[in-house]
Amino acid sequence: MKVWETHYDGTTDEEDDDSEDERYKMDDYGVNYSQDGKILKCCRLSFNETHYEVPDGVEGIDFGAFGVCRHFLELSIPRSVKFIGDSIFGNDGGVIIIRD
Repeated sequence: MKVWETHYDGTTDEEDDDSEDERYKMDDYGVNYSQDGKILKCCRLSFNETHYEVPDGVEGIDFGAFGVCRHFLELSIPRSVKFIGDSIFGNDGGVIIIRD
């Protein structure tokens, strides 16, 4: 068996790290954000809210961000949000309210 140490383009495995080593910032509700606070990444299993306000300045919401949510979620987002990933709500769904 051969273990390849380089990719086709000549880069090593260490140079092509697809996993982000980024640590998340978590708020009081158990919602994780990127270190710069611009991307809402996901909520923790302990998230148990029916209404959540995304802070001003957030620019994106990742795929499946509230996928573990156990309730219908009313998500209030600022106009600064430029993208929202697919399937952000759990089985009970949700609604997005864009605030001024």
